[in-house]
Amino acid sequence: MKTKILFITILVTVMLAFSYQSASATLGVWDIWAKANIKGASYGYAGKMVRKLSSVQWAGDIISYTNYPPVAITLGWTYFTTRETCNGTITQQVIKGPTSVYNTQIATTTFMSTKSCSGTRYGYSIGKHELKGSITWTPEWSHGDPLP
Repeated sequence: MKTKILFITILVTVMLAFSYQSASATLGVWDIWAKANIKGASYGYAGKMVRKLSSVQWAGDIISYTNYPPVAITLGWTYFTTRETCNGTITQQVIKGPTSVYNTQIATTTFMSTKSCSGTRYGYSIGKHELKGSITWTPEWSHGDPLP
């Protein structure tokens, strides 16, 4: 149990360390939704993030996990899409299908090469999470941030 908690703590610390960006107020910050009593007293969490990695690369992230305390349940997402737009027009996107595991957490990242844009460019992390404990929770939303 202590090993799992240590692993989760290290994972979150590493993800936060690599996600810091000063170019935007929200770029590189997790957008986290929570649901109480996903299984027993444990909370279920669903998160998305957009990060600028360099002048030519960015990433979209998705994570599903439990905590307080962490418990193994069936979790993941039914789809995960990373999308870039220029002036509201889709310039590229990667669509990934369903992913499901029986665990305390699952996360993935899609790396994207930045497309040229003479206007406003946005990166999006889009998806529908699925957490199945004592109850089933399926939050779905689109998280977008401007890409400098």
